[in-house]
Amino acid sequence: MQHNAGQSPKKGPGAGMIDDTSGFTSPQHNVSSVDAVPAATGQDAVAGSESAGTAAGADGNGSLQQAVLSTESMNSIGIIIALWTIRAYFCIIMLGWARMVIRQHIANTG
Repeated sequence: MQHNAGQSPKKGPGAGMIDDTSGFTSPQHNVSSVDAVPAATGQDAVAGSESAGTAAGADGNGSLQQAVLSTESMNSIGIIIALWTIRAYFCIIMLGWARMVIRQHIANTG
């Protein structure tokens, strides 16, 4: 079976329904917020929206920077750096020591 590059096969009843009705696959409107006002009776509601000036995440207000530099993220980054430091220690120091021991063993037995 071939990979279809992310497009769902249009076979069978209702196969393309999610693409047509969800609005996530190819949205018609770029909005930043939606306000829903319930009507006085039943399930009727009126929805209004504000148009977004830029794409989501492209406003440059530093939200990504705030997410990365938060306390929880700094703890995770610290743990990752500590583990990489231990890995570098074993790769450089321990393998260098093992190389020296093997060379000494070959020199003594050879």
